[in-house]
Amino acid sequence: MMYSLSKISVHISRTSVLRANAIFNRSKASATVGPLQNFANRLENETGTTRVGNNHLQRVVEKTRNVEDLEKLADLISIFRSRNKPIRRNVASQVVNLWVDKGEPTFAARMVRNKAKYGLYPDTATYSALLSALVGVGRNKAYISVFERMLLDNDDTVPSEEVMNTLVAAACAADCPAHRSKVSQYCAAATTDGFLGDAVLQQIAELATACVENGELSSAAHCLKCNMPEDSKRELELRVAVGKESVDEVVAVLQNYAAGPFSAELLAEVIAMPNQGTLAASISAAVTNICSAHGIPVPAVDASSEDAEAEEDDGDADAAGTDSSAEAAPPAADAAGDAPMTDADLFK
Repeated sequence: MMYSLSKISVHISRTSVLRANAIFNRSKASATVGPLQNFANRLENETGTTRVGNNHLQRVVEKTRNVEDLEKLADLISIFRSRNKPIRRNVASQVVNLWVDKGEPTFAARMVRNKAKYGLYPDTATYSALLSALVGVGRNKAYISVFERMLLDNDDTVPSEEVMNTLVAAACAADCPAHRSKVSQYCAAATTDGFLGDAVLQQIAELATACVENGELSSAAHCLKCNMPEDSKRELELRVAVGKESVDEVVAVLQNYAAGPFSAELLAEVIAMPNQGTLAASISAAVTNICSAHGIPVPAVDASSEDAEAEEDDGDADAAGTDSSAEAAPPAADAAGDAPMTDADLFK
């Protein structure tokens, strides 16, 4: 049997509305059930001449007062969206702000991310309010995913300094290497676009420090592309070079910031770096000059490590001497007259 597309569409629509109506039948009556039920009835009885549009949805959103009605409203929005009805940006912003105002930013974040089900594309100001609310309830990882969604929804969006500042703070608080890596790359890109303020740059310095402390040197390197305060950047560049055990990079940083200053602990790490080779003298001279200029005691090389290396070298030399003396023993024995027996001696 053949069915027309219009009949199939009506069947699907009525099925989804019956599912929505079941929500109201299972719930207790409240002051806002009237507008919600009225909206559900409109969807159920929708025809070609009685269309349900954004104005109807907007009135329902404005009249929703209780937190317990938010789930019912979310179901009706998904049904509205399933009819291929685009939701206007101002209405989408009202929906998200409603959830934020009712203390449910996490659910609002889920709705914003699920475009297929809800189709919400709020404006940048609403995204900013949602982001702040997420940080307020400790949802730092959700913050980063919503930030990415905001960039995708608004191609021409330039995140505010407040949003970027909170983004970096969320990455520091999330304690997640993947998130620190993402945010450090966003920061490097934002520096290229030139819209990072001083407050954000100070936060980026803290993010870079967290990356270094956790051994995430590539993420720290992204942060260093930002124009953070020189005092922070100077110290971090040297920490990254030391962490990578790159003697060449250490020398380059010391030469670039010849006047310093650096912390005494970091300079001690520089002096103690292994495998300095021919650059050891340059490193030592640079560290000595910086320490002298700022009245810092020049860190000494660990004498115990030098003694251990010397003992190891002496041990190798002794072993080599023992081997050579062992090989030279037969000639010494010959000199003493204990020569090996000849064939003539055997048959005497």
